[in-house]
Amino acid sequence: MANRQQSRIKQKIIYVITKSNWGGAGKYVYELATSLPKDKFDVLVVLGGNGELSKKLRQKGIRVIGLKRLERDISILNEYRVFKNLIHIFKRESPDIIHLNSSKIGGLGALAGRLAHVPKIVFTAHGWYFKEERNVLWILITKFLSWLTIILSHKVVTVSHEDETRVRNFPFILSKVSTIQIGAKKPEFLAPEIARQRLAEYMHQPISFLQNKDVIITIAELTKNKGIVYAISAMRRLKNSIYLIIGNGEDEEMLQHEISKYDLNNQIFLLGPIDNAATLLSGADIFLLPSIKEGLPYVLLEAGFARLPVVAASTGGIPEVIIHRKTGLLVPIKQSREIARSIEALLDSQSTQEHLGIALSNHVESKFTFDIMLNSTLSLYEN
Repeated sequence: MANRQQSRIKQKIIYVITKSNWGGAGKYVYELATSLPKDKFDVLVVLGGNGELSKKLRQKGIRVIGLKRLERDISILNEYRVFKNLIHIFKRESPDIIHLNSSKIGGLGALAGRLAHVPKIVFTAHGWYFKEERNVLWILITKFLSWLTIILSHKVVTVSHEDETRVRNFPFILSKVSTIQIGAKKPEFLAPEIARQRLAEYMHQPISFLQNKDVIITIAELTKNKGIVYAISAMRRLKNSIYLIIGNGEDEEMLQHEISKYDLNNQIFLLGPIDNAATLLSGADIFLLPSIKEGLPYVLLEAGFARLPVVAASTGGIPEVIIHRKTGLLVPIKQSREIARSIEALLDSQSTQEHLGIALSNHVESKFTFDIMLNSTLSLYEN
């Protein structure tokens, strides 16, 4: 890397991510790519498709290359073509650093980076694939591929200490792996009454529909890993609550079917994706995250900035943010009854809601700010 740095003032960095949708990994790439010192870094982002992440990056003047065949579903022919494209891009751009995000592109990108002689290959694991509930063979294969990705990378970042623990006993990798917890910027929240009005508009309801109702909100990609189906079941016990789900994904149709099956169409609303959704958190009473698998989700930090009491599943890095009965309430995964009971406990005590909301806000603002994450990441790039 030294020779390249001597030949140019700026370091060239390429971020690579599988999907161009606006999920947690996408937000991570966006925040880093748009916040690096412009006098020190020349940034390029390579991603699959032309989704919301691609549009947001281009609006900020970040150079983007979209690869049509780069997608989450596995196809041997497509993977080979993507692999060749990555080698070509890396050789042409001659980056000092490539920073890979998501498990699939981690392995392909790290091998392509090695063959293209990239001086530093960084991989961020946004939750390991092998944590998903699958058969034993699938878990063993994905564990091996994860280990191989770590071996091929120079530095590996886990976004939670829990994820680092998962690979601590892998052979020959310990010195490569370190945790840099996700850090968030504080959203510019709308005034509570305005946020409430906006939420009613997205529901296609008058604001009076929300009067004397407790508003529970989830912001998440609509996939199996987010466990939203268990939250829907829990709402059958919470008749005076309105549950708003912001996001889209492959399970949207199934979730709408569940809502209709339980005759909850006037209580649970799928609002779809909303730009800058976090600014609406000030219009809610409780934030709910019923995930089955997680790394360390941005939305919990944003709920903390909004001083919302949180009910969340105890999985992945969530307990690093939500400390049970101190900064929120934790429930076991897939437990609709426990979700309902925890929400009822909060609704029965306004003082508990306020106490947990303030405690979470203090916790997030002291340990999970974007500046902490950015500075730690810059140190990783430089060392």
